Amino acid sequence: MLDHEEFYRESKIPELTMSGITNFIHKGIMPGSFLGAVLENNLKQTYGNADENNLVAIPSIVQYLYNSCPGIAWGSAREVREWIEIGGLEGYSKGIRPKAQQEEEEDED
Repeated sequence: MLDHEEFYRESKIPELTMSGITNFIHKGIMPGSFLGAVLENNLKQTYGNADENNLVAIPSIVQYLYNSCPGIAWGSAREVREWIEIGGLEGYSKGIRPKAQQEEEEDED
C-alpha cells in the first residue's frame, strides 16, 4: 500500500501542485490549467501548461493520482467536471454521486 506522506516527501511534486491536488480531491476545487490538463488526461495541454518544476514532476503526479485519487474523479473532462459539481469527497461522503456513476447504477438495475 502506498504511504501517501512518504511518497510526497520523496517525489518531486511541488507544494503548490500538491495543494491543488488535495483541494480537488477533497473539495472539488478546479486547479489551474496545468493540473486541470493532467486530471483530464490531456497530454498535449499538460506539457504545454507545465512550468519547469511541474514538468519534471509529471510522472510522480500521475502516479500519486493513480494511487490516491478516486478513479471516478479524473481521466476525462467529463469526470473532472462532474467531480467538481459534486464538491469532491465532501459531496461524495454526503451521498452525492457524479452523473456518470448514477447512470451506471441505473443500468445495473
